[in-house]
Amino acid sequence: MATLCLFPPCSRETATLYWPTSQVVTVAEPRADEQYKVPGGGAVQVPQAGRGLEVRGLTLVGQAQPITFDQEHQIRLIRVGERIFRIRLVHATDKSNADTAMFLEYTFAISEEDNNAENLAAAITLEQPKGQSPADSAHGYLQPQGPPRPDDEEARNLLTVAMDSQPAGTIVLRLRAVVNGQPNVWQLSAQTKSFRFDPIARVVTFRMKTNALRPVNLHLPLGTTPFTNGYYYVVFAWDVSAGARLCVNYESVSDGLK
Repeated sequence: MATLCLFPPCSRETATLYWPTSQVVTVAEPRADEQYKVPGGGAVQVPQAGRGLEVRGLTLVGQAQPITFDQEHQIRLIRVGERIFRIRLVHATDKSNADTAMFLEYTFAISEEDNNAENLAAAITLEQPKGQSPADSAHGYLQPQGPPRPDDEEARNLLTVAMDSQPAGTIVLRLRAVVNGQPNVWQLSAQTKSFRFDPIARVVTFRMKTNALRPVNLHLPLGTTPFTNGYYYVVFAWDVSAGARLCVNYESVSDGLK
């Protein structure tokens, strides 16, 4: 009936399910010499895959509807055709430890409800509001699982294109503070969006402006202890109509974006 995919931003308090309008494509170990088609149009390439940037589980999603669950919104209704389904986030279990990366397990309960007027009005659908194009709600997601080298300009360009082209999206990185004995300062800039991982100043920042030109400035301290195996787990998400969210290991901060 419908495919729901778990995507960042996710935490102990928040889970996000994406409801794609087309088939989701996942590449277990993408190659640097191949292009991968994005459902609905376009293609991406990971130039440095296997050459300084380890990428696993490259998931390509075209147009999709994000559905967020948190303490205030544990139950959501979705409408598939004329059928109504009730989705409840039962609980989130943190299975992370010092030897593994962040690992959160979520349990959902799903049941079918009556398609009465009240449920139809409250249900989330994939129908586009009038005047909105499919591209307005497209989301891209790229998850590099290793530390990009400071001179990996191609890797930076790939992520910069995602930041520049997507009105809403999430990028997940695992970064080392030191590479080859040098501080691994890592920065991405695309028009009004700017991300910086700075182990010298011990801070991670993400800045942007919304469509209404409201400035969003997020920053988190870079702790002295990496998350696992020398890596810091960093996530930043944006939506130009709302705001942004930044996560470093277990800490998170947001402005306008749950």
